[in-house]
Amino acid sequence: MDYISSDFFAILDDDDWLEQNAIEELVDTALKGNYDFVFANCIDDNGNFTGEHHGKTEDATYRDFICGYLDGEYFWLFKTSSVANHRFDDKLIYGEHVMIWNLLKGKKACYLHKALRHYNTRGFRLTTAVQKNPEKFFDIWYETCTVYEEHFLRWCPKKLQKYLTLLAYHASLAGKKEKAQELISQVYRKTKNPIFLVPIITLNIPHKLLVQLRLIYTNVHLGLRNVKLRVSGTNNRTNP
Repeated sequence: MDYISSDFFAILDDDDWLEQNAIEELVDTALKGNYDFVFANCIDDNGNFTGEHHGKTEDATYRDFICGYLDGEYFWLFKTSSVANHRFDDKLIYGEHVMIWNLLKGKKACYLHKALRHYNTRGFRLTTAVQKNPEKFFDIWYETCTVYEEHFLRWCPKKLQKYLTLLAYHASLAGKKEKAQELISQVYRKTKNPIFLVPIITLNIPHKLLVQLRLIYTNVHLGLRNVKLRVSGTNNRTNP
């Protein structure tokens, strides 16, 4: 990113591929609407959308991402001048959202309701990655919860409860329960909101049972999510 000289740029993993006119469509949208960022949906190897959507192209805000109105994997086009000196944090692998959310503050963004990127999921399993590198995922959710705590509590406390529960799960795997307990307890004392008892309980579930519960939750959640996105997006995507 230090060497980019173009007006716009995009980042593509070496095992993904784009629809033929993907960049053209994103740049055209950015120029016509004077957007700082434009992002489109992706499709995985099973033909499922990887990003939440509501069946339409629409402007997007920082709050939309903080509160999960838009969530998941997207293909982003960045205006270079709007990124300025912001950079990804190298320690937050899989946690690119931390920088992207910061970029969205006070900026103009648009979600383009098309699947322009094919996202390769063959051979990669998030559950396996988590078990091999739980410390990395702990860092992601600790950073997410601390950096955005104020806005979570102001706009959508349930979203903070979700991320604190993820923090508790990864803390259990990474052997960092004390650090997680301190943050979660601090939020609970501040708010007195009983929803923040959930991550505290999560910290005290036996390790093996916690992994099994997480796997069940992930499978059910992704299954329901894919059904919803397929139904609402059947006529609005490119073919995989």
